[in-house]
Parts: sequence; structure tokens; C-alpha cells
Amino acid sequence: MNSCPYDVLDVGAGLGASTHMLTRSFPEARVTAVDVDSHSLAASSVDVFLRCHADAQSLPFEDACFDLVNLAYVVNEIPVDAASFIMAECARVTRHTGVIAMLDRKAKSGFTAKDLKYILEHAGYAVVDVDDSHDTRMVTAWRTVGAPIKVTVAVQAQKKGSALWVFELLSTILQLFAAVMWTLVILELIKLI
Repeated sequence: MNSCPYDVLDVGAGLGASTHMLTRSFPEARVTAVDVDSHSLAASSVDVFLRCHADAQSLPFEDACFDLVNLAYVVNEIPVDAASFIMAECARVTRHTGVIAMLDRKAKSGFTAKDLKYILEHAGYAVVDVDDSHDTRMVTAWRTVGAPIKVTVAVQAQKKGSALWVFELLSTILQLFAAVMWTLVILELIKLI
């Protein structure tokens, strides 16, 4: 991958918080924002190359067309059985030697780090890093050569904690900030390779 990705996909872009970070980090990149919620996409004020209303399980893009695929707070918002399909779709649209970056809240996710690593590896990624040491889980993986392997993974969901919504909101904001910083660090490391 080049030091600056040319084509970037933000899956689950929502109102555009992670999309904004991507457009600021890569001003020359063509950033595409995708979300299943058309209202959130329409409400976003982030200037992007393309906004696309689509389900992440069936992305309307050609194979191997993105250098970087970003998923911030997506996996913890979906049913556990849908994650393998989303990862396979992300692998399909990621160029060989491209990167996937994921950030989620551990407490809400039905996945362990081992589960996510398994799903990503079987979707065609070589998992570089899984940081599972805080309330957030950050995953970075490279797209490997070859077609993704079709898998279905059944993982028992963990019970959600009963936190107040205000604390969850503050936690989400802090985690998004951490995601931005973590992504910038990863991208700087990629430039060194």
C-alpha cells in the first residue's frame, strides 16, 4: 500500500465522525461513506467523494477497489452471525495489500479478540494487531492475496452491562477520539514500511 491510501471506504459512516477524521488525515484520498441509514448519510456535512446507502453485507462496489476500509463502532452494532458476511465483503472490496481498521467497544461486542481474528483471517486478512487492553477493541489487518474463504461463524453473544446512557455516550466520544489517534499511529507506521 502507498503511504497515503487513494481510495478509502468508511463502512457504517453514520453522521460522519470517522469519515471526517479520514478526510482530514488523507485530504488527497477519495473517501466513500457507506451506511445502511440513509438519514444519517444525508445529515452528514462531511465533504466526501461518494455517499452510498447500502448494507455492509452486500457492498455495491467492484472487487479490490479500496486501499483502506474503516469500520468504527460497526461490529458491536450488528448481530453476531452477520459479522462474517461483513468481513468477507470488506475483504472483497479491499485491494491486495490494503488495510482494514476496526474499532469497537468490547463491552457491547459479542466477540472476543480471538473470534474477530478468526473471522478476519477466514475473510482473507492477515491480522496484524488486536489491541484488547481497554474498553475499546482496535483491530488492524492486511488484505492477503487470494479470494476470501466463505465461513459462517457462530459465537455466543456476551450479556450487555447496564450502564447509564450518558456514560455510554461519553465513553463512545472518548473511544472515537482514541480511534482517531490509533488510526493516525497505524497510518504513520504504514508509511515507514
